[in-house]
Amino acid sequence: MKMLKLTFICLLLLNITGVTQEYGGWQEISSLNQPRRGHTIVTLKNGNILVCGNGAFNTSKTCEIYDIEENTWRYTDSLNVGRASYKTIILDDGRVLAIGSYNSDRSCELFDPLTETWSMTDSITIGRETSIYSVVKLLDGKVMLIGGWAHDSLGAPLVELADCEIYDPQTEKWNPATPMNFARENASAVLLQNGSVLVSGGRSENEIINSCEIYDPATDTWQIVAPMNENRNGHDAILLNNGNVFVAGSAVSFGKKCEVYDTDKNEWFLVEDMIYYRSDPAVYYFPLSEKALIIGGSYYNETERDTWEIYDLKQMRPVYSEPFPIKKFLAKENSVQLLDGSVAVIGGWEFRIIDGGIVFLTPSRRCWIFDSITNIMDEFQDDFTFSLAQNYPNPFNPSTRIEYEIKHETKVELKVYNVIGEVIEVLEDEIKKSGRYSKDFNAEGLSSGIYFYTLKTNQFSETKKMILIK
Repeated sequence: MKMLKLTFICLLLLNITGVTQEYGGWQEISSLNQPRRGHTIVTLKNGNILVCGNGAFNTSKTCEIYDIEENTWRYTDSLNVGRASYKTIILDDGRVLAIGSYNSDRSCELFDPLTETWSMTDSITIGRETSIYSVVKLLDGKVMLIGGWAHDSLGAPLVELADCEIYDPQTEKWNPATPMNFARENASAVLLQNGSVLVSGGRSENEIINSCEIYDPATDTWQIVAPMNENRNGHDAILLNNGNVFVAGSAVSFGKKCEVYDTDKNEWFLVEDMIYYRSDPAVYYFPLSEKALIIGGSYYNETERDTWEIYDLKQMRPVYSEPFPIKKFLAKENSVQLLDGSVAVIGGWEFRIIDGGIVFLTPSRRCWIFDSITNIMDEFQDDFTFSLAQNYPNPFNPSTRIEYEIKHETKVELKVYNVIGEVIEVLEDEIKKSGRYSKDFNAEGLSSGIYFYTLKTNQFSETKKMILIK
């Protein structure tokens, strides 16, 4: 997708409402066909957005697709099973896997974007209650389901789970994985550069914990690693370009503290606090600018609106914050990152605070997009420069994103090479205006190994290494 496509489209839209600041801006886009909450959101391979399920009035099967070029929502094939407060994840082949539902439903199904149809697939072994479990796509394309909570018998109290399962898209089967050392719900899980999975915090035996462990898919084993400095659940974690992990937020007194896990040293260190206390926030990473957009979990503040903030991951400090344009709850469940790096907020709860501080909730149709590429700027930098960022993720399988910056209008070549210098793919070969750009590289059909990518202009040339692991 071209860097300015989304911005250009937004400028053409009628009845647009926007908020623009030095560090970014929200643009309202077309509304959903129906109010939704408890739904899931996935960015498809073609850049469009798939929204599935609904718990607004009752559990719903309906799905909608947002066409990012036309700024329109349309209904698509409905789920076979009504779902709410569950998880979806996109597979390497472009299909979408829907997992369970809030009422301990074990069923799963697959969406084929080519035919726009849902079909049932293998069910998980243990049905989870609500979506406070973790789902991670591994480097080999398999999907790992981690922890959560469930009833161990009919009518029994909910208990945290240590159980894990792995879905193989080739066989379309779930298989058990070794359980964690600690039962956990509402933990965070992030795929590390070496292909292992870091799980941090959560609630265990009704206590919020700081313990962490790492899963090695090659050996199907868990290893206890250094604990966080803070007890956390309802936090979010992202993998940084340098291989470390940034963590923010907590449901413990609406956590404000952030910390970073150094994967080489097996150490956690605290960094500067966020501007607002946040419970269950969503953190989205912009690798080229080394900044993060943190949204949600701060609606109890003097503005009586949920907020967003920009966190500088070079300086490890927040640099800007502002209330969201309307009174809407922001969370991982009603937001998603698009292929060009922008972030969309789709439906969810709108709210108003009435006499006595009572929060009145209404499911919402309204949608917004935060344009990270054209608005997120370095704090003291007005002009673009020539630069090539490390691809993300790295290692990868099979897709990764390459971002770069052009100082002024010039011809740009972006090529991928193998270790003997043969050109594998030409990603860019055209004249570009000054700005920041991103390009996805799909290595499906290539073997595991080291590859190189080179950005070349009339005045600049740089090469970086990337690793494909299958």
